[in-house]
Amino acid sequence: MADEKQESERIPRGERLRRAGLFVLFSAVLLIPKVLRLRRQRNLWNGLRIAAGLGGALLVARGLVIGLGTGPELDSGQGAAGMLLGSVVMVLAAAIPPLKRTGSSDEKARELGALVMLNGGLYRPASGKQMRVRLYVAPERLHVLDERERAVVEIPINEISAARVTGEANERELVIEWRAGKAEFLYQGFFAEHLAEVARRTVDSRLRSKLRVLR
Repeated sequence: MADEKQESERIPRGERLRRAGLFVLFSAVLLIPKVLRLRRQRNLWNGLRIAAGLGGALLVARGLVIGLGTGPELDSGQGAAGMLLGSVVMVLAAAIPPLKRTGSSDEKARELGALVMLNGGLYRPASGKQMRVRLYVAPERLHVLDERERAVVEIPINEISAARVTGEANERELVIEWRAGKAEFLYQGFFAEHLAEVARRTVDSRLRSKLRVLR
């Protein structure tokens, strides 16, 4: 123990401060994911905010009592520090709300029971404005959702009669026909052919799988 103490005394104060700063920094980085997970749990995070706010208020009240000289004999500087710390805690508790839930693609895929999520390019409805969409391929249905994860159309897999790709290399169109209608998805750019073919093959594989089950 004595050797360790002597060794620590030989380390310059600046180096000790640097190491302490790095330790605090790394600890904060490790805590960030945990804090974000807590912020996604609205009720729990709001409970922690209330507790922190009450703790901050107690620190402020304690500092005021010390400043008025009616509390235990403590350094007035300690009372001011307590008030400052309590004020900071209260402000942070009020200023950091829970994270809003923004449905990620993975969460939406789990919700829909989708096996695969695909780029759907631009959906071209028979009437109305075209929109960028994603295709969620579930065992029973093909879900077409817009960029805000709102349902545009649902296509029963076992009712699909054709899935084909047409057009030129840099502008391909995936056409899916089923009993109740037809949907067209436009892909543009250098990867248009690749994206359209991947979507077509995925839909076709699900259709073949359903046909095998029916047999």
